[in-house]
Amino acid sequence: MAYRYLSILSRKLVLALVISCSLGSCAYRFTNVVMTVPEGVQSIAVEGIYDTSREVIPHEILWTSLMEEFARNGRLVLTSKEEADALMTVQIKDAQVFPSGAPSSEAITKDPIVSDTDKGNPFAFKNLRRAGNWTTTETVTYTIEVEVHNLRTRETIFSRNYSTSGSFRSIRASSVAQTRSGYLLYEEALQARMKSMSEGIARKVVTDFLL
Repeated sequence: MAYRYLSILSRKLVLALVISCSLGSCAYRFTNVVMTVPEGVQSIAVEGIYDTSREVIPHEILWTSLMEEFARNGRLVLTSKEEADALMTVQIKDAQVFPSGAPSSEAITKDPIVSDTDKGNPFAFKNLRRAGNWTTTETVTYTIEVEVHNLRTRETIFSRNYSTSGSFRSIRASSVAQTRSGYLLYEEALQARMKSMSEGIARKVVTDFLL
């Protein structure tokens, strides 16, 4: 009887806690993390990604992931810069896409013997610029600087750097696809990896900002 009473009491306490947090300014998580909204900030805008790296990566995926995470979290209203209380800016400071993993079956690992009479075909030699075509996987990495500015007080209320990386299957070798379709397959693989990386880093950014 006493056990049943305690069980009912526990359920009532949990229900009261959920109602209290939903009406207040906190979001209770069963991971013991309490999220709060910065004082005076009820809405936020996410500015387009400022990419100062020399690598061409689909950085708009990160921008979309950040906005989707704010919308999913629901603690702040996502709006335009003209109507927002705060503005989040993101700069990609460094980015790289480089070959990794084992050489593919088509990889040229040894240069041909050159003689005075036979100079060899240029395509038969190893070429570092072409290395991405001949490995099984490639890796993409990037480092970003995130800042949040209070547009009412003109203060920077959040500033932090984040780095992430991930690998994807290299499918640019001619044995997999012709040059044109191979390029499209490569771009799709890169974008898929960027999406998963960006979703992960967006969750981290929003959680850190609201802690």
